[in-house]
Amino acid sequence: MTHTTISPAQRREYERMPVVLPVKLDQYTGMTQDVSAGGCFFEIDHAPLVGSEISCELELDTLDLTLVFQCKGTVIRTVPRGAKTGVAIRIDDSRMHVRNPPMMVM
Repeated sequence: MTHTTISPAQRREYERMPVVLPVKLDQYTGMTQDVSAGGCFFEIDHAPLVGSEISCELELDTLDLTLVFQCKGTVIRTVPRGAKTGVAIRIDDSRMHVRNPPMMVM
């Protein structure tokens, strides 16, 4: 019987993008390290429990507006990183909205 080893990257359904964005989780803030359509990894000053459901918010600033990505997810892994904790979540539900829409010129 032959066993084939599948790397974690091959098992991923969505491509990860190395993106550094501010993330808010309740009263805690941190920065993402990577984001995909199905999850994200960020560092924060709080260590949520693996398996817990969380709500977080990512912000992407452009020249004239801020896109806010709100998501609910499940913590799938935590990694101690000195004073911070690396947190990997699976995104279960999400929505996006504009925080500062540009003024319309007529």
